[in-house]
Amino acid sequence: MTEADYKIDEFMDLYKSVEERLRERGIKNGRSSIVMQFISTPEGRQFKDTLNTCREMRNILSHNLDIDDEPPFVPSDAAIESLRKVLNYLEAPPLALSRAVSGRSLLYARLSDKAKPIMNKMAKLGFSHIPVFDRGVLVGVFSISTIFSKALEKPETLVDDNTKISDFSSYLPIDNHVCESFVFAPRNTTVIEAETMLENASGPLHKRPAALFITHSGSPKERILGMLTPWDILGE
Repeated sequence: MTEADYKIDEFMDLYKSVEERLRERGIKNGRSSIVMQFISTPEGRQFKDTLNTCREMRNILSHNLDIDDEPPFVPSDAAIESLRKVLNYLEAPPLALSRAVSGRSLLYARLSDKAKPIMNKMAKLGFSHIPVFDRGVLVGVFSISTIFSKALEKPETLVDDNTKISDFSSYLPIDNHVCESFVFAPRNTTVIEAETMLENASGPLHKRPAALFITHSGSPKERILGMLTPWDILGE
């Protein structure tokens, strides 16, 4: 077997493996190929150029359109490597948890905490949202929106040295934030899935999610394993 034959076989085997991984995900042949269907999804869009080119290459090679008993072309190392990257992604897509602020490193507050020190820490670390716990249970999120909401309703109220997080109790619950929403996802959520969740406005006022909290199964009642914001996605 020549080097050209080896590269063609490797390319065709990789493309076939990509199709197999997509079938395992439940994508079936329809009016368009499973590869084309994958390209049309938010997850597959990142590989659009690579897979479109590889799909055309595969179609030519699979029809044995030899010229004088020679293949019309030989896949380049770059083409083979790009297809291998797609396959590696399908076999082990990066998880949102790998990009999130871990639960151990997450800044959080308790209802009994003084508000000013918490606000100073948020400003220093560049955090706009932190979870609030009471006896280990998530009771809401303290954010700039929380302070804004209280200032609108009670403009005479100032944050002084005695103000506690509990003084914002009615504004902390997830559903009580006036201009933002929050979503929860299980630990096996991929980066692309998290990105889609953070892009989709939710609730009756179509509020855009400000943060995604990752728990074991996606339940708000479980321990928070990590937090991801739209800025974490954009940062990549």
